[in-house]
Amino acid sequence: MIEIIVSLLILVGLLFILAGAAGVYRMPDFYCRAHASGMTSTLGVGFLMLAAVVHFTALTGEFAFKLLLMTLFIFFTSPIASHMITRAAYFAGVKQWKGSVLDQMKDYTPPAEEGAVQGNGAPKSAR
Repeated sequence: MIEIIVSLLILVGLLFILAGAAGVYRMPDFYCRAHASGMTSTLGVGFLMLAAVVHFTALTGEFAFKLLLMTLFIFFTSPIASHMITRAAYFAGVKQWKGSVLDQMKDYTPPAEEGAVQGNGAPKSAR
């Protein structure tokens, strides 16, 4: 019975990875591709690691707590990392696809922080 559960979790994880790979291949711009790859790393790898948790818990008879912690770490940090990468790309001037219909960040200017890199690449405090 455990083999069936592990196999289903692996299959679901692989389907998410396959969908993410297709999204990275077919999407028109960086932002859409980043979304596809972020979903792949979050859900695809998450399900594969959850399958490993179930498998090793059944195999050893002890709960695979460290593996579960790693799964939760990836599940929570991957979307944040993907968001920060796309945000940095937006403020670096990476253009959206011409077919994009909405740019919610167009009128937003991030607050300047002490020591932050400004226009010419030098830290603000060094000018």
